[in-house]
Amino acid sequence: MGYTWLLALWLAVGHRIPDPDRASGVVADVYRLAHAAGFVAVGIAVSVGAYIFGVIATPIGLSIT
Repeated sequence: MGYTWLLALWLAVGHRIPDPDRASGVVADVYRLAHAAGFVAVGIAVSVGAYIFGVIATPIGLSIT
């Protein structure tokens, strides 16, 4: 369920995230960290984030509906 929430979030705000060459501040730091960590580590981090986001957002979504 967390991946569904992340997909919805990406569709809502993904167009506002700048490309790596135009990023600054925290976004640039996240790009650098992702580059340094590698593809597998980023995949693991996204999966853990999706799980945590799903655990938090699902009860909120169910209570709204």
